[in-house]
Amino acid sequence: MSKRFTDTTKWKRVWFRKLQPEHKVFWFYLLDQCCHAGIWEVDFEQAEFFCGKLVESEIREVFKKQILEFDDGKRWFIQDFIDFQYGELNDKVNAHRSAINRLKKFKLYNIDEPLIKSSSTLDSGVKDKDKDKVKDKVNNKRPKNLDEVKAYFKEKGINVDAEKFFDYYESQGWKKANGRPVVNWKRCISTWKTDEKPEEKKVQIILACPNHPEITKKTTDKNLFTFCPKCRERLIDIETIKYKQIVQRPYEGN
Repeated sequence: MSKRFTDTTKWKRVWFRKLQPEHKVFWFYLLDQCCHAGIWEVDFEQAEFFCGKLVESEIREVFKKQILEFDDGKRWFIQDFIDFQYGELNDKVNAHRSAINRLKKFKLYNIDEPLIKSSSTLDSGVKDKDKDKVKDKVNNKRPKNLDEVKAYFKEKGINVDAEKFFDYYESQGWKKANGRPVVNWKRCISTWKTDEKPEEKKVQIILACPNHPEITKKTTDKNLFTFCPKCRERLIDIETIKYKQIVQRPYEGN
């Protein structure tokens, strides 16, 4: 039984969340039924048997950004499949060699662009407009500079710190957290927006010595270890000292 990696972050991706239930089921079916090179022999009759009623034209429209049709639409190539399952293909790796041979069979593999992103590799019936899409993806591996990122964010109305985004991936050599190279830098934005958290607002507190309350220190670090120069007692939050004083105060009844 063959096994494949699954992308657990898909549930956080906007495009996936917006899919109708039947489209989500079809996407899972597609990922399971494509070959080890990410190629699906289009068969909607069989897909409907497992997934229920499907509208072919609707499916093609919904997944037009995720798949690349070739061979007059008889075959689909799942564009991120190779990158996710293998990373950069290497013909010296046994597990990769079979996938490479499969891709070469359909002229989807170019030694200079091992992740099938060159229009010169798509000679098996891919339409010209699809070739242009693939060519654009080659240029999307990384932005030319920070200005390109800023311009794109502004154009799309993306409320993310462009400089912080660019500096992070530039320092990583435009590789993902798993070490695999980025195929399309624009696709990193959705993950970045999910992972990016606003910085916690720092609140200043006053630490004081329980034995010598006049010995104090202001800080924003709750876990700071600092000691009283007189008795060597650790300084604690002055509010805690005040609370203990109130609790320990003798009860004054009527």
